[in-house]
Amino acid sequence: MTTRAHALQRLLHLLGSAVVGQALLSAANLVVGILLLRYAHEQQYGRYVLVSTAILLLTALQGAFIGPPLVQRLAALSRAARNALAAGAWREQRRLIVALALPFAALLALAAGASTTVATLLPVTLAGLLAGALSLRRGHYRFLLQAHRHPWPLLAGDALYALLLVAGVALACRRPEAATAAALAVALAALLSSQLNAGALQRLEGATPQAAPGVLRELAPLGLWSAAGAAIHWTFGQGYNYLVAGLLDVGAVAAIAGTRLVLMPVNLLSTGIGSALLPVTTAWLQRESPRAVLQRLGLIAAVIGLLALAYCALLWQCRDWLYAVVLRKSFAQRDVLLALWTAAVVVAATRDPLLYLLVARQRLRALTLLTGVSALAAVGAIVAAVPHYGAPGAVAGVLIGECTSLAGVLLLSWRETRSADAPAAAAAPLEMTT
Repeated sequence: MTTRAHALQRLLHLLGSAVVGQALLSAANLVVGILLLRYAHEQQYGRYVLVSTAILLLTALQGAFIGPPLVQRLAALSRAARNALAAGAWREQRRLIVALALPFAALLALAAGASTTVATLLPVTLAGLLAGALSLRRGHYRFLLQAHRHPWPLLAGDALYALLLVAGVALACRRPEAATAAALAVALAALLSSQLNAGALQRLEGATPQAAPGVLRELAPLGLWSAAGAAIHWTFGQGYNYLVAGLLDVGAVAAIAGTRLVLMPVNLLSTGIGSALLPVTTAWLQRESPRAVLQRLGLIAAVIGLLALAYCALLWQCRDWLYAVVLRKSFAQRDVLLALWTAAVVVAATRDPLLYLLVARQRLRALTLLTGVSALAAVGAIVAAVPHYGAPGAVAGVLIGECTSLAGVLLLSWRETRSADAPAAAAAPLEMTT
């Protein structure tokens, strides 16, 4: 087998396992949402959505801060040095999690004594805090398995997580405090699956040596820009739930999230492939020009976009049966919400693969600024539209933000191919190059 054919086979193997893993997670989250919508009160489902939205922010910040700079470093190190770097990264993350979580929990407990509203929300908030901390642990070991290209242990961990999550929520959804019980199910699933991933990593990569010191500080010059971009993107990609809860109510959050739920397979297909594309794109850039890499990523984006459109078309035809039989819910302005969400997720799924050229070439400052502009456009539209149009105004704002982001990524990618025709030094130092 030629070197080119072997590389293609490894790429398909990695992408295939990533898609299968995200299919499992997509199916699990879809089942969780359906169970809560069918059997729990809308207020409980809305609270669970707010908890899961916060967890997504935490894991997005972790992946953005740690992911790009750590991939660059791991690719150029020996096995012992890689293990020391990874161990140091987790040791410092663990200390940071404890230093932030314990005071926050103590403040919540004190506030609960002075406010009835805070006391009502205290159990679900503490459960969400625990779930967030353990999800960060799971995210760290998942990332390392991806970076070392061990797809099958990663898939096993995802399968265990999905199984435990669905089983836990099935037990939780009929309880009065279903949101709290569901958050605890997330925590348990994250704990046990991260244990499985950690064991697989130690078995495949060897015993963990003494942890390297100061890892997060070394990653900060690149990671802070990436994390800032992830946080800003969260404000219109997920944070709109908190805007809607403030401008309307938790019931409106349930309507928006319930409609988006049926489109979750598109989001997670894009996320699954994207999780494998960063190390692959980095390897491509060591051998080929940015123009050639952009063409490959554009082809992947086109395939994802076509698959997303096909799924959405089928979903539209089945929407009456889906809401009446599967979800057992009837939301106001259902078809408008579904049409707007369809447009938003297709735009996002098409854009996401194109991001990795800019990320791999460390153009994170420009991406952060672009994300800021997109977030301002989205949040401004949401704040202006929700009081007049209700829940559809929030989704329209998300769509405006996604379209702005896609246009900016296309422009930045075009400039990247014009300014650098030679293969990029993907393993360059971590200083910003823009």
